[in-house]
Amino acid sequence: MLSTQQCDELTKLGCYNSQDVVRDLCNICTSLANKLIIQATAVSHLYKEANIRIGQDIETYVASRINAVLDDVRNEKQKNIPSKVRAELVRTAMVKGGYEKIVEGKNDEKLLSFARPGLTAEVNTLADQMLPLNARVVNYLNKAIKPLICDQTYDAIVSHPEINQRHLQQERYMAVLDILNIARQQAEDWLEGAENKILAGQPILPT
Repeated sequence: MLSTQQCDELTKLGCYNSQDVVRDLCNICTSLANKLIIQATAVSHLYKEANIRIGQDIETYVASRINAVLDDVRNEKQKNIPSKVRAELVRTAMVKGGYEKIVEGKNDEKLLSFARPGLTAEVNTLADQMLPLNARVVNYLNKAIKPLICDQTYDAIVSHPEINQRHLQQERYMAVLDILNIARQQAEDWLEGAENKILAGQPILPT
């Protein structure tokens, strides 16, 4: 659940039942995951539509989250990551995570311009409808807490055997959190290496 620091921060923002709020958010995501899994695996009129939706999420979710992590690294370090390098960081992290089929054939621009996944949008919509929170609390949840819950929701959906077989067709792929850790470490390593090259008077990109 929440750390003491997160609880304190939410209390400062006017949310005095933060554990209950996060529990409700987890329940919303669990219900959504179960609904999508049932629709995508049961014989019904929703089968095709649900699998199209899940396929779109698989195409966009991980890359979108990696780009968000690279934004965080850039902001934390207050250093720019060139677009060419950024695209390669996305590509490498996804390949290491088992998503090579998703990045295959995509140019740099495609790797940097993924739209917000439907899963994230639907979680946000449901949370707004079911959790009466002030704007400051919502902003904090969106930044610090909701992404991790969405990651776990995505993992639960794509790890279902039938969905995995239909869309990923492989046994070895990483959880979103592990892929994001790879992306973060690669970005930090690149920035450190770039700084060293600048100090040595060397170009940071191949010429």
